[in-house]
Amino acid sequence: MPVTDTELYGRWFEDSSNHLVQRTELAGGIYVSTIFVGIDTGGHDEGPPILFETMVIGGTMDGTRSRYSTWKDAELGHALILTQLIHEQ
Repeated sequence: MPVTDTELYGRWFEDSSNHLVQRTELAGGIYVSTIFVGIDTGGHDEGPPILFETMVIGGTMDGTRSRYSTWKDAELGHALILTQLIHEQ
């Protein structure tokens, strides 16, 4: 649901756990976190909004980010990054 009131969005985001899609901890202190960002990070007017992001913290893929338009794509992207990290170990 689009929201134009940034204050309302900020309160919702701060008070809600609904923005976490998945968070996985791997051996060696590696974390993979996928969240609903809630703001279109695509930076363009064409195509679907980019509302989800996966980020890797630690390991050889530290700082890797992937972005998605849907919750389902975010779940699939999270799983793909986990697969890549597991094959590296």
